[in-house]
Amino acid sequence: MGHISNDGGLPGLSPCTNTSPSADALRLPLSGDRSARREVLAKPSGNKLRKVGLEINNSQIKRIQMIKHWIIPAVLFLIMGACASTKPPSQQLTQLETSIKQAEQVGAENYAPLELREARKKLEKARELVNEEEYEEAELVAEKAMVDAELAQIKTLSSKSQQAVDQLRESIRVLQEEIRKNINREQN
Repeated sequence: MGHISNDGGLPGLSPCTNTSPSADALRLPLSGDRSARREVLAKPSGNKLRKVGLEINNSQIKRIQMIKHWIIPAVLFLIMGACASTKPPSQQLTQLETSIKQAEQVGAENYAPLELREARKKLEKARELVNEEEYEEAELVAEKAMVDAELAQIKTLSSKSQQAVDQLRESIRVLQEEIRKNINREQN
């Protein structure tokens, strides 16, 4: 901007009186929009001037008011909403425990041991995360564990159904063979 002379003043600048942040500040007039009062408050800093503030025009004031009245409350609302949603996923953990128990009851230990083991490990990990107050991460791990537990149930039920189908087919084959033998005996 310029250098301060030995007497502390700059040519063409007047010291600020009542609007300055300090008694040393200088008012620098700016060219441009004459309908709005625009000026920079400058404060001596070493041998250079440092900008302290700037008065702005009406359209900029309207933007600032919009930000102050609409955008800032909206952002705060979203932040508060995010904080409110970070509570322990206790209901989800209870549902997960129930799902794991159901998988055990249908026999998942014999038909889907890997999936059941993974569901248990992820349940323990989710509990650890809850204890560490990492609720969002705990919720994600619990969701993955739920998928594993449900997969174990489905895989077990599918395997059992397939075994039942295989047994029925074998029974039908044995019955058909018996019927053929009986028909052959009667014909002989």
